[in-house]
Amino acid sequence: MNTGDVIRSCRREQNLTQESLAELLSVSPQAVSRWETGLAMPDISLVPRICGLFGISADRLLCIDIQKKESAIREISEKAREKASDGYGAEAVRILRAGLLDYPNSWKLTADLADALFCEGEFEESLTLARRVMEHASDMEIHAQAVFTASCVLDRTGRHGEAVSLANTVPETGRHDLLRHLLTGEEQIGELKHIALIDAGSAFLAVWQLCHAKDDGGRRAFGEEERERMLEGLLELYRTFFADGDLFFYAQFPEKIHRELAKLAAARGEREKARGHLRESVRYGLEFADYDPGAPHTTLWIRGEIDGGWVKGSPAFDYRAEMRKELEDPAFDVLREDGSMEEVFALIGGQG
Repeated sequence: MNTGDVIRSCRREQNLTQESLAELLSVSPQAVSRWETGLAMPDISLVPRICGLFGISADRLLCIDIQKKESAIREISEKAREKASDGYGAEAVRILRAGLLDYPNSWKLTADLADALFCEGEFEESLTLARRVMEHASDMEIHAQAVFTASCVLDRTGRHGEAVSLANTVPETGRHDLLRHLLTGEEQIGELKHIALIDAGSAFLAVWQLCHAKDDGGRRAFGEEERERMLEGLLELYRTFFADGDLFFYAQFPEKIHRELAKLAAARGEREKARGHLRESVRYGLEFADYDPGAPHTTLWIRGEIDGGWVKGSPAFDYRAEMRKELEDPAFDVLREDGSMEEVFALIGGQG
């Protein structure tokens, strides 16, 4: 099927004659006939009107293979990126402009061109294209790319306040990545400390989750000895990152890690080791239960950062009760036999 076949099929579906279609498009009936017989193509300026009249996309009208189109756009984007990386920015701009002649509605190529123009110092055209992408692109990654470019242009051209305001419209992860480059002075220092704290916490949590991950067959991804090494290494990461011991909100994680290590030790009958981990678990758990939401961190690279209330916001929050509940786990029955758990519950302040 070609463009002429599409026009003829859609025209007939809407019970239009060649003459009536020609009248609607302000062209001659002969022009419509030539389209439908494949002797000519509609002028590019008529494509939006034809698509709107028939309720179809330009890709369908022009019989563009979507997968082939997307593949071609990726190739153009990658070729331009390679040229820019090699220091040939003007060539990258040329490649992207040529690509947009073939794919004028590609927001990916438009966003790439805005970025390439920024790198070449063509700030106003870059900003115009980036804003166009921001207004029309539905793909969040492409939209975020355009926001990044527009923010950089605004900042470079002395419109710092506008740049920061625009950056703050990006979802949190992308926003922090953008602000770390836009901000300066005390604002940048504060943002970098915040990123360090949030990103470290996220990375540590990912390791914790890996310790418990299972494959498609329901088997643990790591053996018992491997998990124990991972958990002990994770504890060392917490101790290193929070060098002053100011874990505050994050104290709940070493609490869980020590409790998990206690389970592994108890399963092997290593009672003293299990008791030691449980004591540490309770120590960290109580630190979390009692931390001051307004207390600033003192560790050098996050000094001054404040965790806030987070999950402690509810008046009904009782972390000690949660700790006692976790210690009822049958994994610790071996310690109940010799009365060890009474000491642990006493540390919490509850009854075992």
